[in-house]
Amino acid sequence: METKNIHSIVNFDPAEYEYVGPIYLGDLWHVLSLMGAKEADSAMDTLQSHPERLYDGSFKNKGICDHCGAHFIWGAMYYHKITSTYIVVGWQCSAKEFGYNSRLDYDIERFKKRLEKYKKDEEMKLVVDKFLAERPYLVEPLKLNHPIINDIRFRLNQWGTISDKQVQLVVKLAAEVGTRKPVIEGESILVEGIVMSCKYAETPWGTKKKMLVKDDRCFYIYGNCPTGHVFEQGTKVKFTAKVTKSGNDSTFGFFSGAKMVEGEVHGK
Repeated sequence: METKNIHSIVNFDPAEYEYVGPIYLGDLWHVLSLMGAKEADSAMDTLQSHPERLYDGSFKNKGICDHCGAHFIWGAMYYHKITSTYIVVGWQCSAKEFGYNSRLDYDIERFKKRLEKYKKDEEMKLVVDKFLAERPYLVEPLKLNHPIINDIRFRLNQWGTISDKQVQLVVKLAAEVGTRKPVIEGESILVEGIVMSCKYAETPWGTKKKMLVKDDRCFYIYGNCPTGHVFEQGTKVKFTAKVTKSGNDSTFGFFSGAKMVEGEVHGK
């Protein structure tokens, strides 16, 4: 395998490549092949029957994109006219990087996008600065490392504003930070507290209902809702779970395997 990747983002020139066809690394290529795409069959034939023609790089050795090193299922094969070898890249790199006539065109477009992002970021920073100048009491509270404050700060930087309720919540949470205590860890910890938020979240195991709980002992924990239960914000709960501390905040942690204590659910 070559130590210098001539097809990387830093080194490649889009003008040196010819498109061969799409690549699919899933299990149903035989079905797609029946649809009669000649360029698709050509690319897959090169991949399956003539691996010696492939560039000795990331895809041939690791099955990842020759351009950026990412994993992919859908991709594209290109013929590199300088070395007379074939490379395979993911569909995103194919769509965004290989459609230019020259390296110059590619670099100019890339720098344009960077400048556009910089301008937008600077414009948004002015909006955020104006928002905070009108509310100077928010500046220090928004610097705190708290799961809810972190989320609100992200939204402020993204949209340039937050609601009055979010402002009040940041102030309230900041006042509580000084009274927070370290998370109590264990395999079966009895948790009693208030549900601060409860919403669906995407995980590697599918969509799960997650909740943030403020324990009565003044620490926060986050995890999956107990099976069969969905709570409103402000609900008083009591359950047992495995609890572990966060790596960068001893007053925040995670819980798993939550089991409700019978009869211990109360409204606001």
